[in-house]
Amino acid sequence: MKPYEEPSPHKIAEGCTPISKQQTTLIQMCYPRVSEKGMLRLRTITPVENSRRHDEFCPLDTAISILAGKWKSIIICRLMDAPLRFSELQRTMSGCTNRMLAMQLNELKEDKIIFRQDGENHPCYALTSVGKTMVPIIRAMNDWGRAYLKQMNKATISA
Repeated sequence: MKPYEEPSPHKIAEGCTPISKQQTTLIQMCYPRVSEKGMLRLRTITPVENSRRHDEFCPLDTAISILAGKWKSIIICRLMDAPLRFSELQRTMSGCTNRMLAMQLNELKEDKIIFRQDGENHPCYALTSVGKTMVPIIRAMNDWGRAYLKQMNKATISA
């Protein structure tokens, strides 16, 4: 990560707040590049780090980076109704390999969106209280996507 530089006033978007050097250091301390098991994480930037990737504080980038990933939104959708075991998730997501599902679940766990709860026979994955706050956002995005596709389909047919 490059050394901290005060962002210039013209780079700050409306509604965004520059962060201090102390806040930058705190982010780096809270999200090291090495996992608890001593393995290098594949993700190069965390959602919290992503909140200042444009040299300004932007919560929208954080929200988008939490959902970034081919399978994360689908995982969250599957867990909206009830906790599921790894194998149950895998069965509902054709085309997602075990390795990819495990990586996406781990990133969602790191971001505190889901947690792994130990059940009687098998562990299950469930949304955390923070993850549950994403449910209306996911549903709104789904509705927007449906309306967008409908509008684009009309535009394609009339062209």
